[in-house]
Amino acid sequence: MTASLDRFLRTGQLGPLTLGMKPSEAQTLLGEPSVQSQKLNPLLLGYGPLELTFVGKKRQSPQLVQIKLSFSSSAEGLPDAVDVDQWILNANSTIRDFNHLLDRSGIEPAVTYPGHEIHLHSGVKAIFYLDRLKELSVSRRDTDRNTPPTLSDSREPSLRHIQDLLLEAETAVNAGLTSAGFVLAWAALEAAMRRTALSAGLESQIGVQPSALMRALYGVGRLNSEDIALVEGARQARTVIVHGLAPTPIDSTLVGAIVKVAQRLLRSSDAA
Repeated sequence: MTASLDRFLRTGQLGPLTLGMKPSEAQTLLGEPSVQSQKLNPLLLGYGPLELTFVGKKRQSPQLVQIKLSFSSSAEGLPDAVDVDQWILNANSTIRDFNHLLDRSGIEPAVTYPGHEIHLHSGVKAIFYLDRLKELSVSRRDTDRNTPPTLSDSREPSLRHIQDLLLEAETAVNAGLTSAGFVLAWAALEAAMRRTALSAGLESQIGVQPSALMRALYGVGRLNSEDIALVEGARQARTVIVHGLAPTPIDSTLVGAIVKVAQRLLRSSDAA
C-alpha cells in the first residue's frame, strides 16, 4: 500500500501503519528501526523522521498508540513502505501553506489554535513553531476524542434563530460590514443545511462538516450543481476569513446569493 498524505490527514492511517498494531507487525513492514528506546513500555521505534510509540496495558502486548512525523532539515528519509506519494510538506511549510492544502483537499479542521496547532477530525494534529511545521502526529487518544459527530437535532437552533442570522447578515452588508455579513450568512447557511438534511431523514448517516452536508443534499436533490459551486466557493472564502489568512475581497452579491440558498433550503425543509 502506497502511503498517501491525503489519506493520512483524513484517516490517521499512514500507508500500512494503523494504530493498535504490534511492534513486530510494524517492524515486518518497516524493517529494523534506526533508533529504539531501552524501555519496552512505552517502546519507541524511530525510522528517520518517523517515530512510533507502543504502550502495553496489564497482561496485554504493546500496541501502537502514536504515529509522529517530525519535520526538520534532516536528509534522512522515510522507509519505503511509508514514503508518501504526494509529500508536499516540509520544514519550511507555514500555517498558511497547511491551511491551503486542507482547503484544496476539502478537509475541515476540527479545532484551530492560532499560530500553534491545527487538529483534524481524523485525530491528526499539525504542530507549528515560529510559523513553521514542526510535526504531524496521530494518537489513539486524539482519534477517539476527535471522532466526527454525526448529524443530530439535539443542539440545532430554531427556525427563528436561523432567520434572524440571515437578517443580521443583510443588515451588516447594508452597513458596509460585508465580511461580517458574510460570516453571519455562512453560519445561517450551515444551520439551514443541517436542518434540511434532518428533514430529509439523513440523521445519524452523515457528519456535520459542510462538505459532507453539501454532498448529501446534492444527492437528495435539495442542492443543484450551481448551488454546490457557490457554496464550495463560499466555504473556501470562509476558511480564509476565520483562520486569519490573507484577506479575500467579499462581494455583497456573494452574501446575497448565500442568503437566497439558505432561505430556499429552509422553505424546503419546512415543506417536507
